[in-house]
Amino acid sequence: MGNQQLKTRPLIKNGIPIILFRYQQTQVLIQKNYYKAPT
Repeated sequence: MGNQQLKTRPLIKNGIPIILFRYQQTQVLIQKNYYKAPT
């Protein structure tokens, strides 16, 4: 039963939903690559 509760509960990391956390991570990577790219 413990596993089912974990599955239904939204994943949280440092109080931030994992989806938002991953979104922020991808945004940071995109910005880094954008600034690295030669003009």
